[in-house]
Amino acid sequence: MKSKKYQWGAAILVTFIAVLLLFPADSLAASDDFDVAKGWGVEEYTSDLNIPLDKVFIEDSGAKRDIGNGEEKINRAFLNFANIGNSKFRAVKTLPLKHGVTYKFKWRFGMVTTGKATAAVDFNGKTFTSSKEPWDVYEYTITPTADMDYKITMSFVAPKVTNVFLMVGYDIDPDGSKGIKVIKKGKPVTAHYVNEDNQKIADSEVIEGNVGEDYTCMARAIPNYKLKEVVGKEKGKITETAQIVRYVYEPVKEEKKTTGKVTIKYVDEQGKQVAADKILTGKINTAFQAEIKAVPGYIATHISSSMGIFQTEDQIIKVVYKAVKPTENSNVIVKFLDKQGKEIAVPVILTGKLGAEYKAQPKELKGYRVTGIPKNQTGIFTKDTQSVIYQYEKESKKDNEKDPKKPDPDKHESNGNGQSGKKPIKRTDISTNTTGDAKQPAKKPGKQDSSHLLPSTGDSTWDLFLFIGLVLMGTGLITWKKKIRDEKGE
Repeated sequence: MKSKKYQWGAAILVTFIAVLLLFPADSLAASDDFDVAKGWGVEEYTSDLNIPLDKVFIEDSGAKRDIGNGEEKINRAFLNFANIGNSKFRAVKTLPLKHGVTYKFKWRFGMVTTGKATAAVDFNGKTFTSSKEPWDVYEYTITPTADMDYKITMSFVAPKVTNVFLMVGYDIDPDGSKGIKVIKKGKPVTAHYVNEDNQKIADSEVIEGNVGEDYTCMARAIPNYKLKEVVGKEKGKITETAQIVRYVYEPVKEEKKTTGKVTIKYVDEQGKQVAADKILTGKINTAFQAEIKAVPGYIATHISSSMGIFQTEDQIIKVVYKAVKPTENSNVIVKFLDKQGKEIAVPVILTGKLGAEYKAQPKELKGYRVTGIPKNQTGIFTKDTQSVIYQYEKESKKDNEKDPKKPDPDKHESNGNGQSGKKPIKRTDISTNTTGDAKQPAKKPGKQDSSHLLPSTGDSTWDLFLFIGLVLMGTGLITWKKKIRDEKGE
């Protein structure tokens, strides 16, 4: 009989050593109520061979195993034996859960039996009688509606000559969570925005979250105030106690704005910048006029506002351009009119590529003077033919005496090409006609029209002829009257 008991004891020892080699132990300290590796209450244990419980059931035991690209480490409570006679075991781990707190469980469990032995792990009503592997995973999240005890039970029934391995544990994580993450709603953090008299000057900000989560409060830009001090922690962790951060502001004197700003943006139809912005500044309530820039390869198609008044608020004006083919040309007709709208000089045609800049110039005309410079004296060629009109008025006699020099009507023809780009703009004089589209070159000096071969009335030659004629007529008339008298006297 003694020999048989000795054999059973040897078998238990060998099996136990084999399991330890498979799952090496490393004692780890743990002490709280949620540590499933220890603190189990054994409710039942029997063994025909009177094997002590501490030889069969081991708590707070570490183990590790290779997983190919590293290793896993766990802490556990486990049973591992071979043939301890007819035996039963039941132990319970109780976790006290609180109302309104969220618990996320991630535990390891496993069981291996031989023969007719049975083993089970029950997670508060969820029972497992087998596992996929010795280190299987159980995950569960619970938020109790009232305080409760969450119970985990390990049990087995082992007949003679059977083996049992049974385990409950958790992964060893750097954060020390021991397989349980407690998510508890914390008390709010409130940021108040007040003046020096603790009076509210802006709405408060309330930050809510779970205990342990980070929070950050921020100061605000409040009109007519500047931040003076911060009372409380702007950054920290949400706790089970309400926290307050107070931003204290002091008033600032608002300086009266005397100048306004207008930004003119030059963009294409897709909103892409095609020329540098132009900034206009001026006194509040004074007028401004936006400039349309000449942008090579583009023509302006739209401007949001060509003129306006400087305001206290900054303004933005957009000039929208459309890309054009570099071979496309356009014309600008420069006209010279009197106050009645009558042409007093041959118009000039400026020719250039679409989007290029032009510059018109007035002519010096004898007996006339320019009364004003047109607003479109400079600009850019567009797809439509444009007109630049210079208006003149007649000079008085005194003006003529002061400036006796005879001006050359074509004095500015050679340098009035209106060019602002690199390529020259063609300049052509055209004669006045009803349609305005006939183009003829100006007459060359030195050649006269046949209609002007005879002298005009008032020339000195005609005065001499008239005088001789009158003398002859008078002489003839006197001779004729004398002859009549002589005949009557006879």
